[in-house]
Amino acid sequence: MIAALVTVGQVAAQDTYRYKRNSEYKDDSQARWSVDASIGGNATISAHRSGGNTPLYRIGSATQTGMLTSLHVEYYVPGSQWSVKAGYEHEEISYLKGDANYDLNQLMVGGRWRPAPTDWWVQPYVGADVLWAVDAEHGNLDSDVTMSLEHYQYHISGQTRTPRFSAGPVVGADVYIFSHIALQVQYGFRLGFGSHNHAVYTGNRGGGTTVYHGQIHRHIFSMGLKVDFPFHFTEGDSRGLLQGILDSY
Repeated sequence: MIAALVTVGQVAAQDTYRYKRNSEYKDDSQARWSVDASIGGNATISAHRSGGNTPLYRIGSATQTGMLTSLHVEYYVPGSQWSVKAGYEHEEISYLKGDANYDLNQLMVGGRWRPAPTDWWVQPYVGADVLWAVDAEHGNLDSDVTMSLEHYQYHISGQTRTPRFSAGPVVGADVYIFSHIALQVQYGFRLGFGSHNHAVYTGNRGGGTTVYHGQIHRHIFSMGLKVDFPFHFTEGDSRGLLQGILDSY
């Protein structure tokens, strides 16, 4: 009977280790912060179209995607499930099916709420971000585009303004591979306040004039690495790393 109780206790302890990180995180009053770096992409919402069907042969959304890189610092408010986050993001913006392309260097500030206990290995969160672009542009569109394979040419003219401010909700999760190191995955939607594009297309194969207009709103996807501080490897991390090395042989 005693042996059986000991066995049950060992299994329970293993399950606790499996689903929870080091017990130091049970003390929510401890000051904690983290640094994360990520890479990902965006997908710009298509502009509204009226008139004909110019340009021809430009279908799909693949030409309306751009790359995103970011570096953030996050501070966890002691005694709560909230955190404050700030950092820098470089975002490539592509819209009008790739005929307009701009880079945004943005300063970001936001907040996160994590509903799970702080010692869980998976930390889902929801939040919101506000971004300020230090190099937002306002300019004219005036160019000719030739598609040689189809011997097709069109002209684009109009005005465009990239967003000075963007904001929107985010949802994601920190998946801890060690007690202080996590993989971070995130999705967000950004409203481009003050952004605008108005483009008039004229092709060489008839079909009339096509007008595109809209704002630069986009979906955001990213994945990165996050490190918590104060940082150190725990005994459980060492055991897990050693076991992983032994299992690979």
